[in-house]
Amino acid sequence: MITQSLFKTAGAGDGFRRFRVGDRGQIGVVHVDDLSAIQPFEGATNRTAILTCTRGETKYPVPYSRWKRRARAEPVRQEDSITVVRTKLRIDAEDAFPVNRAKATSPWLTCRKGLVQTLSTALGRSDYAGRAHAGSCTWLNGVFWVQVLSVMPSGELVIENQSDIGKKKVRQRRATVEPDLVFPLIRGRDVTPFSTTPTLAIILPQDPSTRAPIPLGAMKKKYPKTFSFPATFEADLRGRSGFKRYYDSSDPFYAIYNVGPYTVADFKVAWPEVGNTVQAAAVLPAPLPGHRVAPKPIVPDHTCIAIATDSRTEAYYLAALLNSSVARQVVESYIVLHPSPHILDHVRIPLFDPKSSLHKTIAELGKRAAQHAQRDEAEGLGTAMKEIDEAAEEMWATLKSK
Repeated sequence: MITQSLFKTAGAGDGFRRFRVGDRGQIGVVHVDDLSAIQPFEGATNRTAILTCTRGETKYPVPYSRWKRRARAEPVRQEDSITVVRTKLRIDAEDAFPVNRAKATSPWLTCRKGLVQTLSTALGRSDYAGRAHAGSCTWLNGVFWVQVLSVMPSGELVIENQSDIGKKKVRQRRATVEPDLVFPLIRGRDVTPFSTTPTLAIILPQDPSTRAPIPLGAMKKKYPKTFSFPATFEADLRGRSGFKRYYDSSDPFYAIYNVGPYTVADFKVAWPEVGNTVQAAAVLPAPLPGHRVAPKPIVPDHTCIAIATDSRTEAYYLAALLNSSVARQVVESYIVLHPSPHILDHVRIPLFDPKSSLHKTIAELGKRAAQHAQRDEAEGLGTAMKEIDEAAEEMWATLKSK
């Protein structure tokens, strides 16, 4: 009896998935029973699985039984007999195999029996692998995350920090700042399939081109009002664990992390970093939340994963493919909780080709889905997603034939 996450986690579970016991030889996995959905131990929330094995080599696909509670059935109780348990649960027969066929220790992909061939067409390294980045990290969101209260005739902004956000609370302050370093912000909770809704803004005192904080002299000269805002929190900012780890005491106290050219790119695709699937959306420039001002690039925070794209058309294309049923099935079949950048190592998405009529069709369908999602039109969104699935399957079938 083990934790089910050992089959699914990238990196941490690789050693276990060697299926060896020291120098005694290999263990052949015969069958896995996944009980993580029913939590069979009272008061425990661990992800339970039962591993059945023998001496010898593991042969894939491995039979994988997923135990689930039947619709409207009562929870399983410790005192239930096996006869009663069987009336409350169903067992779905699935197959399991390494998501990377060339690496036997890679996380397992599990899918309904008979789907192995279908999913295999979408398995492989994406042309976008290596281009995904976690969003900005401040280590003290209560200072840098702000609400824009008003826009002055001069263009300057009246802001107020979100003092009660995050583990460490700070005092609340209202101030007028230059608009240059204030951007719309999205968090993981602000991203749903095909839709993003910024609700806050962020002060970004970094130079994305150098990936370093704006020098102290330049900050005071060009953005004196913006500089004075975090300056009142200097002691708190210097005390941040991340600041102490990545910066020297001589560095500007307002330095933050994970900011590069991709952070302020006009066009991106983003999805929440935590979840049991991928929920991607094209991220386009937008006004500061609540105000009719010129659109600015949206900055993702560290609870989002994002990829910068060259155009909005490419962003719609990539979001459509990530949200397609096949891609989501691949992701859901091997992740446990974190659809982080490594999903692009396993979902085979070719680079957008503006000369490809099929790629342009997928992008147009992604745009249409985004419009329906923003207007909360469930029927139109459902139709668009069905057409995306058809176009995506055609694309992967074409790749398979090459």
